[in-house]
Amino acid sequence: MAVKTRWLGEGYKSESYDEAGGHRLLGDEPEEIGGEDTAPSPFSLLQTSVGNCAMGAMLRAARDEKIPIEALEADVAIKMNRLDESATSHFTVTCDLRMTEIRMRLRVTGDINEEQTSVLMWAAENCPVGNTIGGGVPITREIEVIAPS
Repeated sequence: MAVKTRWLGEGYKSESYDEAGGHRLLGDEPEEIGGEDTAPSPFSLLQTSVGNCAMGAMLRAARDEKIPIEALEADVAIKMNRLDESATSHFTVTCDLRMTEIRMRLRVTGDINEEQTSVLMWAAENCPVGNTIGGGVPITREIEVIAPS
C-alpha cells in the first residue's frame, strides 16, 4: 500500500495519489504558516483519517453484530502544542509544531442498547489508524537528490 505525494510547484500545495484505490487528494498549509489554505492541511487530513477509520470500524461492528445504526457522525478535534514565540525562523516554528491530543466525539442515531453501545465504542477505540497513531509507529525517511536535466 503506497501513497505518492508531489509538490504542485507553488506555495505548499501538493497532490497525493493513492495507488491502491486510485484516488487523488489535494493538500495545502494554512495561511498563518505560509500556505494559501486552498485544501486541507496535513493535520486536517490526519483528523479525517482518524474519524473515517473509527466510523468504518463501528459500521463493520454494527453490520456483524446487527446493531441498527441510522446515522453516524464523528467530530475530531486536536490540541496543538504552543508555538515558541522566541523562534527565529519559520522553519523552527513549524518543526516544533505538533498535535498533543486528539479528541473524538461520536454521535450514533439508532435504537441501540448499552451493550451495543459498548461494542461500537470498542470498535472505535480499536480502529487501525488510531492504533497506529497511539502506538507511535516509527517513520523511516530517506532522501534522493536528482540533478535537474
